[in-house]
Amino acid sequence: MAKKKYENWSKGRLYKAALAKILDEGWTQTEAAKEFGISRQHLNGKLKEARTEHEARIAQAKARIGNGPLGLNETRRVGTFPEFCERYFSNWVCPDCGVHHDMPGFHREMADAVTSDAKRVVINCPPYHSKSTLVSVWHTVYDICRNPNLRTLLVSKSLPFARTFMHSISEILQNEDLYADGPNLIVDWGPFREDGQSKWSTEQIYVAGRTTAEKDPTVAVLGVGQQIYGRRADVIKFDDVATLDNQRNPDRVAGMLEWFDKEALSRIGKSGKAIWVGTRVNPGDIYSTLSTRAGYRVIRYPCIMDDETEATLWPEHFPYDQALVHRAEMRPADFQLIYQQVDIPGLGASFTQDMIDLCKDTTRVRGHYDSSWRLIAGLDPAGANKGSGYTAFCLLGIDLATGKRYLVDSVAVKQMKAPQMKDLILDWSDRYPLYEWRVESNGVQSQIIQYDLELVQHLAKRGVRVVPHQTHGNKWDPQFGVESIAPLMETALVSIPWGNAQTTQAFQPLIEELIAFPMGSVSDRVMSFWFADLGCRDLMKRAHLPMFHERMRVPNRIKRRRRVVDFHNQEIRGVALHDQRPGHLTRGVSGFRRQTVGRPNEHGAVEEYEIGPDEPQPMNIDPQIWQE
Repeated sequence: MAKKKYENWSKGRLYKAALAKILDEGWTQTEAAKEFGISRQHLNGKLKEARTEHEARIAQAKARIGNGPLGLNETRRVGTFPEFCERYFSNWVCPDCGVHHDMPGFHREMADAVTSDAKRVVINCPPYHSKSTLVSVWHTVYDICRNPNLRTLLVSKSLPFARTFMHSISEILQNEDLYADGPNLIVDWGPFREDGQSKWSTEQIYVAGRTTAEKDPTVAVLGVGQQIYGRRADVIKFDDVATLDNQRNPDRVAGMLEWFDKEALSRIGKSGKAIWVGTRVNPGDIYSTLSTRAGYRVIRYPCIMDDETEATLWPEHFPYDQALVHRAEMRPADFQLIYQQVDIPGLGASFTQDMIDLCKDTTRVRGHYDSSWRLIAGLDPAGANKGSGYTAFCLLGIDLATGKRYLVDSVAVKQMKAPQMKDLILDWSDRYPLYEWRVESNGVQSQIIQYDLELVQHLAKRGVRVVPHQTHGNKWDPQFGVESIAPLMETALVSIPWGNAQTTQAFQPLIEELIAFPMGSVSDRVMSFWFADLGCRDLMKRAHLPMFHERMRVPNRIKRRRRVVDFHNQEIRGVALHDQRPGHLTRGVSGFRRQTVGRPNEHGAVEEYEIGPDEPQPMNIDPQIWQE
């Protein structure tokens, strides 16, 4: 007799509940029959049927386990990534060697990194070591089998190159001929593309079996810098995004980094994963910048492990002899960077340590200058916001007779506020007999020379000019940009004070930035140095321009009467005919040295007077007139 609580249950429900107690909880048939008030004989018959059906389901599951990768459960287990590769790709032949290679140890380390909990992974590997095949192709297929709902974005240096990854992935997911000699991934986990499904192209695929209504494809590819807004992904992989062209200078590196941070990484959200895999191309490239970030897991592999034992990273595929061939074809520093992942100090730099050591002057200290020099100050302003960089000042003196530059002072302050910057400008203008300020005037910085009338007037009263400078791509020009300072240093035409501890401490940051340039992430002091040097070049250009233009058709009888007034020495000098030809009014011709002397007029502007050749004629000038 069934208990009262089961009196409204149907016979079918009673027998089903009894079978569940026996099969799932270990009850005996007698206990179940008594509990639910049913016939033990009928229960025994139904139990046999239930057990037969249960054993059949187990047999089917075991069959699937035998043919599938590593077994199934509610989360669709596919095993580890190396196990997955060994099962489905163990018979694949290397196209370069013509044989199959077992997964090398460094590939297992890379597999561990890309499947770890790390949200940001950077992998640098030498060329020809199958990094793209492993990470961008096989690991993407692994993710599809593990979770068809997962969305992956593959980004490469160009869209055509990225499409090659999509082609490989599509072949693995569709071409059953690839599995003729081993386990078939398509049979085990497919079909991945349903018959008649049109949502597959060279740039995106939607696999069958997705249980989500998300609009984003399972896998999509694009070139670096392309439109990415509107897309969403769980994983984004950047494969070989760095090239010699797009890593040529820090501006291009910064532009790529900005695209990563503001556009690409915003597509995966805070829970997504980003993986960079590629080969180094330049010191200070995008991989070097990313490797300095906190929370990034960085892995780098050298090609040659030991020259003594001739051990390489992957000897079966890339032996030592092959590495020697590539080493002989490249500059040593390039081989160290690209194949060994080692940044050589000075590689790609415009200013070497030896060059700078030649310029160090132990007889001078910070602030030292000579009264015969023209002093030019360079200013590279920055904002005062939380993320702003350094506002940098540099003071150079130039000897117009020799063209030698003398570093006098250098200051850099992070997040410097406008009042502090103005005070330092005025302080230097009062402390040093400045000739000119060269100020970068890009964007908001132009307000310094456009709208601060008080500052400009204060400087004008002291005869100090303020000259704006627009910085664009010209700073990377090898003839006119920052790098053009290097020949001056090579020939010891730059003097860096190095006379005491305080002086070395003041100028050491500038030297470090020079050595790191052009790939260093910080170069504010270098830029201010360049601005000041541009002022020096303008002075030298004026001091060496021909005084008499060649198009001036003047008879010789008039030319012989020409005179140059030297206000500094209170002399009048004649000019020989041969010195009146273009290019002849320079130092070294008849002892001639042309100088430019500046005095402020009543409007605050500087008027320039020129000194002529060494054929002095006394000039009687009233001292009162001279003073006026």
